[in-house]
Amino acid sequence: GKKTREVLLSPCFSFWEQVSESGEPWLDLAHVVQCLNKLDIGSPEHCCLTSPDEKTIMVVSYKDLKRCLTSAYNELKR
Repeated sequence: GKKTREVLLSPCFSFWEQVSESGEPWLDLAHVVQCLNKLDIGSPEHCCLTSPDEKTIMVVSYKDLKRCLTSAYNELKR
Protein backbone atom coordinates (compact mmCIF):
# COMPACT_ATOMS: atom_id res chain seq x y z
CA GLY A 1 0.00 0.00 0.00
CA LYS A 2 0.83 3.67 0.16
CA LYS A 3 2.69 3.50 3.47
CA THR A 4 4.77 0.55 2.29
CA ARG A 5 5.94 2.46 -0.79
CA GLU A 6 6.91 5.47 1.32
CA VAL A 7 8.84 3.34 3.79
CA LEU A 8 10.63 1.47 1.01
CA LEU A 9 11.54 4.60 -0.95
CA SER A 10 13.32 6.35 1.91
CA PRO A 11 16.33 4.04 2.32
CA CYS A 12 16.58 3.44 -1.43
CA PHE A 13 17.01 7.09 -2.30
CA SER A 14 20.67 6.86 -3.24
CA PHE A 15 20.66 7.28 -6.99
CA TRP A 16 23.50 9.80 -6.95
CA GLU A 17 25.98 7.52 -5.28
CA GLN A 18 28.25 6.76 -8.19
CA VAL A 19 31.71 5.34 -8.69
CA SER A 20 34.36 6.11 -11.29
CA GLU A 21 35.77 3.51 -13.68
CA SER A 22 38.50 2.83 -11.10
CA GLY A 23 35.90 2.20 -8.37
CA GLU A 24 36.48 5.48 -6.51
CA PRO A 25 33.47 7.40 -5.16
CA TRP A 26 32.46 10.08 -7.62
CA LEU A 27 29.71 12.69 -7.68
CA ASP A 28 28.43 14.03 -11.01
CA LEU A 29 26.88 17.35 -9.96
CA ALA A 30 25.25 17.84 -13.37
CA HIS A 31 23.44 14.51 -12.87
CA VAL A 32 22.36 15.52 -9.35
CA VAL A 33 20.96 18.85 -10.58
CA GLN A 34 19.19 17.13 -13.49
CA CYS A 35 17.56 14.61 -11.10
CA LEU A 36 16.55 17.33 -8.64
CA ASN A 37 14.96 19.33 -11.47
CA LYS A 38 12.94 16.27 -12.53
CA LEU A 39 11.94 15.69 -8.91
CA ASP A 40 10.96 19.35 -8.47
CA ILE A 41 8.58 19.31 -11.45
CA GLY A 42 7.30 15.80 -10.69
CA SER A 43 8.34 14.38 -14.03
CA PRO A 44 6.59 11.19 -15.17
CA GLU A 45 10.03 9.86 -16.18
CA HIS A 46 11.19 6.84 -14.20
CA CYS A 47 14.39 6.43 -12.23
CA CYS A 48 16.04 3.43 -10.66
CA LEU A 49 16.61 3.53 -6.89
CA THR A 50 19.08 1.07 -5.42
CA SER A 51 19.56 0.28 -1.74
CA PRO A 52 23.07 0.74 -0.31
CA ASP A 53 23.57 -3.06 -0.21
CA GLU A 54 22.34 -3.26 -3.84
CA LYS A 55 19.89 -6.04 -2.94
CA THR A 56 16.79 -3.92 -3.49
CA ILE A 57 16.12 -2.06 -6.72
CA MET A 58 12.99 -0.04 -7.38
CA VAL A 59 11.85 1.76 -10.51
CA VAL A 60 9.67 4.76 -9.67
CA SER A 61 8.59 7.93 -11.40
CA TYR A 62 9.90 11.25 -10.17
CA LYS A 63 6.22 12.20 -9.75
CA ASP A 64 5.63 9.34 -7.28
CA LEU A 65 8.92 10.05 -5.55
CA LYS A 66 7.99 13.72 -5.14
CA ARG A 67 4.60 12.77 -3.72
CA CYS A 68 6.18 10.38 -1.20
CA LEU A 69 8.84 12.87 -0.13
CA THR A 70 6.27 15.66 0.20
CA SER A 71 4.05 13.41 2.29
CA ALA A 72 6.96 12.40 4.56
CA TYR A 73 7.99 16.03 4.97
CA ASN A 74 4.44 17.10 5.81
CA GLU A 75 4.27 14.37 8.48
CA LEU A 76 7.51 15.65 10.00
CA LYS A 77 6.11 19.20 10.17
CA ARG A 78 3.20 18.07 12.38
